[in-house]
Amino acid sequence: MCWRLIYSNTTSEQMEMTTPVFTRKGESSSEKIDMTTPVITTKSAGKNEWKMSFVMPSKYGSNLPLPKDPSVTIKEVPSKIVAVAAFSGLVTDDDISQRESKLHQSLQKDTEFRVKGDSVVEVAQYNPPFTLPFTRRNEIALEVERHDIAF
Repeated sequence: MCWRLIYSNTTSEQMEMTTPVFTRKGESSSEKIDMTTPVITTKSAGKNEWKMSFVMPSKYGSNLPLPKDPSVTIKEVPSKIVAVAAFSGLVTDDDISQRESKLHQSLQKDTEFRVKGDSVVEVAQYNPPFTLPFTRRNEIALEVERHDIAF
């Protein structure tokens, strides 16, 4: 703010910073919700785009506060069965691809579950961004379904 007062004004003249500077808390109609875990990112099928999802606290049920940003939507996700591989460290696109491939290979050998046909990789991250990489908890998840068992 100081820079804008001194250097970024319309008359191109310097304006001295005056003291005191008063600030006050404005009224807010927003509700603060604690950061939840995990933050889930899902790669869009056939695109190089990721969608970010936040798991909301169950105490809200169907009464979640409505987002003010029109690009943010609230969506109830039905329950599903997923296969998960946990890991630590930073999350990169290459790392996700390698871990997804390994999870697919492991599931090909599984006698009870297989990767569901329309499954897309989900990445769950459980820590704040400032957490040291070796202490981070991350997961790669793929939706699975039971093999059809014929008798």
